[in-house]
Amino acid sequence: MKLFPSLLPAGVLAFAAGNAHASNADLLVTGSITPDACTMSLTNSGDVDLGILDISTMNAAAVNPLAAQVVDVATACSAPVKFATMATEDRPGTSYTAGNDYFGLNNAANGAPIGHYTIKAGTGMADGTAATVISSLDVLAWTSPAGGVKVEHGTGAKYTAVGSAVSGPAAASNASWKLTISPTIPPIDTLALTGPQDIDGRMTLTVVYL
Repeated sequence: MKLFPSLLPAGVLAFAAGNAHASNADLLVTGSITPDACTMSLTNSGDVDLGILDISTMNAAAVNPLAAQVVDVATACSAPVKFATMATEDRPGTSYTAGNDYFGLNNAANGAPIGHYTIKAGTGMADGTAATVISSLDVLAWTSPAGGVKVEHGTGAKYTAVGSAVSGPAAASNASWKLTISPTIPPIDTLALTGPQDIDGRMTLTVVYL
């Protein structure tokens, strides 16, 4: 299972012209400029290895929660800037449990979901100082729920940052937080395994400048 970081481009230029047969044509030039660039890194390059799971030790009729793993997210910017990371589910429709807070682990050979994992963010830092981890649906309103911030996708709270639930993300040159990854395998009988089965979860974190 891998978490893949990516960076939002500093500017995107789009050129559009009208119909080739029209007498008039419009040229549209759009884009954005950010004053400061950020780079993001993840523990072990974002590779969360669940190892080899022995089917004989797993429950055939009930779900099988696996040990949680922690991934550090570290972002370094050339100057203080407000930003968040956005989570995108790269295995849509494969989660054993439906919901924006469940990420899929792909499907088995028989088409059944291999399982799911949830993600919580915590232990934030901003420029060397402890900071509150916050989340948002739309980068407009921010919250910091007790018990940890859920990282979601789709229409959920897919934006994560450090700062304040009142004022939003802090401007920082260096920010970090920890992601706790909690995987679950469904009842083994639902997978109808006849041989080895790869676990193939993937999501993307993107830096979004605010």
